[in-house]
Amino acid sequence: MAILWGVGVNAILGYLCVFTLCFTITDIAKLLDGKTGFPFLELFYDVTKSNAGTAVMAAIIIITLIMAVVSEVATASRQIWAFSRDDGLPFSKFLRRVRPEWNILLNALWVSFGFGIIIALINLGSSVALNAIVSLTISALLSSYIVSIGCVLSKRLRGEPLPHSRFSLGKWGMAINITALVFLIPFFIFCFFPTARPVDRETMNWNVAMFGGITIFATVYYVAGGKNIYRPPVLIQNRNLQDDGRGEVGI
Repeated sequence: MAILWGVGVNAILGYLCVFTLCFTITDIAKLLDGKTGFPFLELFYDVTKSNAGTAVMAAIIIITLIMAVVSEVATASRQIWAFSRDDGLPFSKFLRRVRPEWNILLNALWVSFGFGIIIALINLGSSVALNAIVSLTISALLSSYIVSIGCVLSKRLRGEPLPHSRFSLGKWGMAINITALVFLIPFFIFCFFPTARPVDRETMNWNVAMFGGITIFATVYYVAGGKNIYRPPVLIQNRNLQDDGRGEVGI
């Protein structure tokens, strides 16, 4: 319920922010060509007509982003550790190592933190490369939704039981799954399109090359040897249940 309330409240607040911006922006060209180089700072100044007011509003944004970065690094480190625990990543033994006296995912945390710094430094050399990496997050996020929902929908269509969960969509599950895929797939396709014409090295959307390269690397890694060592989480779950004497759950 906390997740549902969080999504609902943030969706409402997000729409309010969008409506507010739409009503307060009067000159888009001025914002894009401002002296600060950041349109949101120009917008704050146009609204407040005060350097102090602009600084305070910008500080709120910066503090929020810092908190978000801390959360994202922690989340990424736990995802790295969980996937390496299942031997799904190169150097899994190193990534999943946890020092007993500290009891934190230090190796995974340093890798997550290090890659974040490297990605941020790319902007010093090429903003095009940074934009390509940032846009990759959109396609990666959409693809994760499509794969997850697609697997659930596949089991529904085949009449197979779903794993036990505390939350269920009930009889509306299949309709919601189909609606979600119809909504997501076009967005996934269009996120690879260039945003401007004519298309050259600067305006090219390199998202498609990076997403394709990562997909090819992951596929080759899995076929070349990963499939022999990777342990799906469901196998570990079933083994633990058997050890507890409760038997296997239906998947």
